[in-house]
Amino acid sequence: MSSTDTLFEGTISRQKVAEVCVDSLSNRDYFNTIAEQKQRVSHYPEQFGVYNIHSNNCEMFAWYVMMGKRYSSQTQEQPLTEIGAKIIQIFQPVLTVRSMDTYKLEQAIADKLNQDLAAARKAKLEADQAKRDEFWRQRDAGLI
Repeated sequence: MSSTDTLFEGTISRQKVAEVCVDSLSNRDYFNTIAEQKQRVSHYPEQFGVYNIHSNNCEMFAWYVMMGKRYSSQTQEQPLTEIGAKIIQIFQPVLTVRSMDTYKLEQAIADKLNQDLAAARKAKLEADQAKRDEFWRQRDAGLI
């Protein structure tokens, strides 16, 4: 088998990957799993609250979405990492999904204000230049 017929450094044939994909798509349990995972994603923030590196981190979120239970090997199996996570959670600023939306809104407002300010500055410069041009036009014509 050539390297173009395989994936993962030749360990899995493309044919096998295609068969698994087709089998998965024809299996109704697969669709139920996707629906459950979508539901878990949408309910997670309300159910578990804001992000916290120690007790509500991204690994816990991924496990919950995929398996239906929260788990983090980083904080539940490694004592030093758990201690470090507890310390970091004290000082770490957190952007939740909701605060991220607010942040994006604030950024959009700031961008719009900066655009308006730039447009006003440009208009002022153009008006000042027009006055200078008019002055020199009148001076050259002998009107001043």
